[in-house]
Amino acid sequence: MKTLLFISGLLVSAFASAQENCGFPVSLLKSGFEAGEQPSVVTLPPANTPLMLAVESPTQGSIVGTEFVQVFGNYTGPTNTGITVNSIAAATTATRYASAPIRLTVGVNTITIVATTTDGVTQTVSRTVTYDPNQSPDVELAVDAFSGFAPARVPFAVRYRLPALQTTLTRVEIDYQGDGIYEFDGPSLPLSLSFNFDNVGDYAPTVRLTFDDGNSVTPLVVRNASARVVLESLARTRQTICFVYYEMKHRLQPGASGIPSALNTLVPPLRAEYQQIWTDLAGNLGTAANQVGEIVDGQIADTMAEFTVAVPDPAVPGEFFGFPVHFRRSSDGVWRISEM
Repeated sequence: MKTLLFISGLLVSAFASAQENCGFPVSLLKSGFEAGEQPSVVTLPPANTPLMLAVESPTQGSIVGTEFVQVFGNYTGPTNTGITVNSIAAATTATRYASAPIRLTVGVNTITIVATTTDGVTQTVSRTVTYDPNQSPDVELAVDAFSGFAPARVPFAVRYRLPALQTTLTRVEIDYQGDGIYEFDGPSLPLSLSFNFDNVGDYAPTVRLTFDDGNSVTPLVVRNASARVVLESLARTRQTICFVYYEMKHRLQPGASGIPSALNTLVPPLRAEYQQIWTDLAGNLGTAANQVGEIVDGQIADTMAEFTVAVPDPAVPGEFFGFPVHFRRSSDGVWRISEM
């Protein structure tokens, strides 16, 4: 442990507001990026929120001509619900999710989407999709980085071939936010494509290409392609990770759900060790959990986080012992404590 010195006014304000603090918005940072988002508190769903998972795309039994597909849809669930697609964590907002591009093999593919709660309750939906390279589209829109914390700059790539009988690409229109407003409109593709997304959200960027065969009598040919981008909320992620930490403490209180339930807030490799530690504390468990401390600072990345927890030093008023608590977004998409 190391001793931390804090400005007394900030500590009084933080500890007086509640016994469950989630750091100061100006000091809780995205790892390597700018200060945390504006909201200091985010409303998280209650524990009794029903687990519901819906897939909007791809549809069951669909036939696609692209090697990669993105899976997206909506969900509900209690705080810290994770979504995976073929065992890979999806990006989520409070109610929406989208996967990284899923590689398909030629023929029939089964895609499995799973929603999981902290306690391991799951709901599963499967989709059967057939990949037929003979039906490859004339235009594809690829997203190199489909998710991240807002704000973020997202790069794109457009791949196309001339449709049958067409000779020239004459117009390129790109609606990055999927709202019907085309931010780019030009006669050809620029050398690089990217867009600054300022806000959290689920976006459906779309590209529209116009082709001409050189004959003024025949109509122009238009082709569209779209992708999915999910920009996550740093404030929501911060609050979710804080929830995991304090939920562990709550479950260890007398009359609460107890050690087996509290172990669900830890990654599996930690559980045997802490089961023994907590069992040995016996009747002092609740008191020991309360003395673990309050979150005052931290850094967050997309799949891991490190928070600083401060415990008052009883021997020196105004000074605190500080220690790190590490968190990891597990393979089921659920945040859990990975080291403390």
